[in-house]
This record gives sequence, C-alpha cells and structure tokens, in this order.
Amino acid sequence: MNSLHKIIQNQGFIKQEDKLLLCVSGGRDSMVLLHLMFDLGYHIMVAHVNYHLRLDSDKDEALVKAWCETHKIECAVKSIEPGDLVPGNLQENARRIRYQFFLEIAAKESCKWIITAHHSADLVETFLMNLSRGSGILGLKSIPALQGNILRPLLSCDPKLIETYAQNHGILYNHDESNLKSEYLRNFFRNTIIPAIEDRLPHFSMNVVKSVCLIQDASEILDDQYDQWRKINVSDEGKEVFKLSRYDHRYFLSRYFLEIGFGYEQINLILDKNTHTGAQFTAVKNDKLIRIDRDWIWIFLDLNSEFNQTETFKLEAQKLKFANWNLEIEIFPKEHLKQYTSKFQTNMLYGDMAKISERLVLRQWESGDRMKPFGMTIGTKKLQDIFSNKKLAQHEKMNAVILQDSEKIVAVIPHLISEEVRVDERTEMIFSVRFWKERK
Repeated sequence: MNSLHKIIQNQGFIKQEDKLLLCVSGGRDSMVLLHLMFDLGYHIMVAHVNYHLRLDSDKDEALVKAWCETHKIECAVKSIEPGDLVPGNLQENARRIRYQFFLEIAAKESCKWIITAHHSADLVETFLMNLSRGSGILGLKSIPALQGNILRPLLSCDPKLIETYAQNHGILYNHDESNLKSEYLRNFFRNTIIPAIEDRLPHFSMNVVKSVCLIQDASEILDDQYDQWRKINVSDEGKEVFKLSRYDHRYFLSRYFLEIGFGYEQINLILDKNTHTGAQFTAVKNDKLIRIDRDWIWIFLDLNSEFNQTETFKLEAQKLKFANWNLEIEIFPKEHLKQYTSKFQTNMLYGDMAKISERLVLRQWESGDRMKPFGMTIGTKKLQDIFSNKKLAQHEKMNAVILQDSEKIVAVIPHLISEEVRVDERTEMIFSVRFWKERK
C-alpha cells in the first residue's frame, strides 16, 4: 500500500461507511486526493466551484465532471460569474463562497466529512502570511487538520510526495497558470520568499510545520482559558450593548474582537492605549460597533441600539415603543403617588401634568440641548455638561431619549426629570413614564 494511503487510514477519523464530500478544483493536489479516496473504497461525492476567472476555468470543470462520470461518482458544481464576487479581497471572497457551498452540499447530501487537499506547503504559506499580518497565535496556528466537519488528511504531506504519486499513477490534472504570478500574497511567499529561504535553510518548511504543531498544542491550553474568560466577561450577549475593560488581557480581547468581525489592524488600534475616548470602529464583516470611552471598550452588537428618529404623541395613558425602549405613560391623582413610585422605583420618572403641554415629542438628544434639571432653581444647563457630571459613557449619551413639549425638555430617559415639572403642594394630577428595554 502507498504511503499516502497509510497516512489517510492511520489518522482514524474516517470510517468506511462515512459519506465524504471531496472538494476538487481540477488541480494536482485535489485530483490526487480524489484518486486516493476512490482507491481506498470510500463512499464519496465531489463538489467543484467554477469562478470563471481564468480562460481554463471551464477546462477544470470539464476534467472533474468527466472523471466523476467515468467512475460513476456524483458531482455537484457551482458556477460563479466574476460580477457576483463582492469587491475587495478576491481570494477571501472566493474562499467564503466555496466553503459556504461545500457546507450546503454536505448538509443536503448527509456527508459526514468535507475533505480538502491542503498539504504542508499550504500550511507553511498560511503561517508566513499570518505572521506578516501580525495576526498573533490564532494566525500562527495556520491551517487545522480538523475544523468542525472539515478534514484535511494530506496536511502533513510534503507536496513532493503528492507530485510523485501523480506521476506514478498517471493522474491527469490541470495547471493553474495564475499560481505562477506573484501578485497575490500567497503566491509571493510560494514563488519568491520560501525558495529563497530554503536555499539557505533547506529544512525551513519542515521546521515551520513542527513549530505550527507545537503552537497548536499550546493553544489548546489558551483555548480553555479563553473559554473561561468569555463565560465570565461576555456572559450576557442577550444585551445589545455591553462593555469590557481596556486593561483586560490583550489576547482575550483580541480574540473576541476577531470573533465578532473586526480586522487585525482595527484590533491593534482598539487596544492601543493612545486611542482617544470617542474613537469608534465598525466591524468589517457586519454591523457591530466598538466605541472607546475612557477605561472601557463599549461593544454594540446591534447598531440599531442607536437611533435617529422622532415621534410625536398625545399625553394620555398608553404604551409606546421608541428605538430600543419600551415606554408606558400613566396618569393618576397625586394621592396615588406613593403607590406608583414604590411599584416602579428606579425605572420611572414623573411630574406635574398641569406643567406640560398635551403634545409631546420623543427624540435623540442633540448638541446644544439645554434643560433645567431637577433641583436647579435658576437658569438652564447644557445636557452635555449634565451627562459629563453623571460620568455617562458615550453610548449612554447616544441612547438617551429626550421627552419634550412645545417649550422645554421635560425629561431625559432614563436619567432625569426637569425641575419645571416638579410635583408640589398644588399638584393635582401626575403623569409618569415607566421605561425598560427588552432583551433579545
């Protein structure tokens, strides 16, 4: 039995009865993988993606389909037009599309494993690419042999071994001429950097593979510690907004921010102690937001937690939903005040109904807003100064709801009521605003 056969069988992941989805491009490595898995008698089907980015793309598809037809293997093909690729990092976008396709087919066809043909040179290239980006230990782990239901059985194999197998078995495959061009970072490392290093250090790639194995082993301990940190510090993601200390462990913060969609350069700026209060960052891959506020990093998991709208309503008993707030307006005689305040406590503001007009407006606070806060007898004060005195975080300021009538700001929900609606001995009827947020 060939050494490649033994490498696959000795890993112990695949059972003979497992259905496997092989990701086959038509290149040397994946065609060798296809030949190997068929030769070993596994229950296989094939998935191929044609991006139509090269003149030979259709030849790759034809080769894969012809092989599968000859050997009576089911083959699923996804055809992508170049215009369907999202602008930006072409290789990353292409990778995302094909893995999404592989996962969909595997689920639909009840395939236990998705098998790719990555080998040791891919691992070394990925390690160096991530090293050059300053991606930390997560990047230096390079490519995992096992990732969920994605299995890479040839990852420890030298590509020379794969080339020898292809020659000895007369395996037909197509050459991707774009691999010879160094405009992409991976090709630059493959064609220029690694050969130059190995001219001086012949065992360089082999030693990188050993180092990656050690890093992956060590990272298992970090994984456990990170999981514990995450449970403690990110324990309530039902909230759309929460905060983390800027002085927490840099590795844990970096890893979490990477998980929720921020890029390496963004993370370095977020964690830079010189990044000023008020700086904010939007995730590359979604609508999550991070804002720096003194010693805290505020994470907005949903940008709809901030708002930019107004709503006009009539002062009467009713329930309202404004932005991410639930509001309940009630009107009652002054003699019932103790009953209501004991019931609602801190999530309630109230005032003299006779001191406000019938038509009210809800809106976000604006620069220049002024009011007479409760307890202030003369003049008014800027809301910005009031917020600063209360030491409110930036997100708390942005999420404050202004309740105003035709003449004045009546309340700032959830923080304070105006002196101008103070309940006194002449008050007969009271309006109250109870407020709360629903957890997602």
